[in-house]
Amino acid sequence: MLLTEHEIKPSTYRWYIQHCEQFIRCYTEIRLKSHTQETLSQYLSDILENAHLKSWQKRQAFDALKFLFLSIRSPVFPKIDWEYWKIPCKELEQDHTTLARNNTPVKNPLNSDLDLKGDFHNGPEIEKLIYVIRAKGHSIRTEKTYVYWINRFLKFNANLDSDEVNTDSVIT
Repeated sequence: MLLTEHEIKPSTYRWYIQHCEQFIRCYTEIRLKSHTQETLSQYLSDILENAHLKSWQKRQAFDALKFLFLSIRSPVFPKIDWEYWKIPCKELEQDHTTLARNNTPVKNPLNSDLDLKGDFHNGPEIEKLIYVIRAKGHSIRTEKTYVYWINRFLKFNANLDSDEVNTDSVIT
């Protein structure tokens, strides 16, 4: 079965079937193999505009229709860019730059290929820094960069006593 080949969980099969049945009910006068790129694109567009569906449900509906048209070897199947339709349904990370900020701290400021061995954590001082950066309206990238470099500095000086870390050790 096509769903099994694409590693779809059997417990979700009924939802895939429902998405396909809903599509077929919308176009009772058109045979499945007779659908055009325009009719299918219009239906996919309607799914995107449906405010009642969550992003994952929209992706599931797109996949269900993709598997339906693939299984019947429809001539319209290769003409549809199925991944393109799923792009607006991608859920963004909590700290994505286009999302409105909330007051929760950035969980992992590390955003590079550098491996510093160890987890970062935001202590009370860094939480204050984050608060000030956000209050000043700086970008999320600025915030991540500041937090990253401060954590890197603290990690670099982790073996020193706090009394030994001073202005001279920062400059040199």
